[in-house]
Amino acid sequence: ELPLDPLQGANLHSESCTLNSIQHQYLQALQSGVVSNSPEETRQWARKVAQILPPVACLALYGDLGSGKTCFVQGLAANWGIHDVQSSSFALCSLYSGQRTLCHVDAYRLNNPQEYEALLLEDVLVPPYCLAIEWPERLGNTLPAGAWKVFFEEGRERAKGDLSPLGSPTDRRFLKMQGIL
Repeated sequence: ELPLDPLQGANLHSESCTLNSIQHQYLQALQSGVVSNSPEETRQWARKVAQILPPVACLALYGDLGSGKTCFVQGLAANWGIHDVQSSSFALCSLYSGQRTLCHVDAYRLNNPQEYEALLLEDVLVPPYCLAIEWPERLGNTLPAGAWKVFFEEGRERAKGDLSPLGSPTDRRFLKMQGIL
């Protein structure tokens, strides 16, 4: 069991984050994949990630509808004092200000990668910021270099004591990250 405060001992104001051993354990767990049993647990994992992101970060969020991408962004936002983050399905890009700027992009409705480039986000965003992109596969080769990739899968396994039929959707989610460290 990892402690609840992954920030302890981190130097988050340097150009590159200096991680302590507990923070490395969090990232290693996410690289291996973790199970989230509720939307709130997904938000908690995101809060842990938010605490160890470098000053300029891009998160590419992969997963089907309802797989937990927006819950994850809500967790990031909550860590930076930002509230009322909604699904970006109704807006291509939402910008939030808090301890860090959060730019939430929903690329689902993009017709081509050039529409993303036309947003000129890299010209507008001032560090520290986090660019969280849902449906990044729609960006083609325009995904910012160094993006941390987060994969979300809906769980369909029966939890111990769970009486729901095997194979039916549950609140269980599987999260896995790539491109970090």
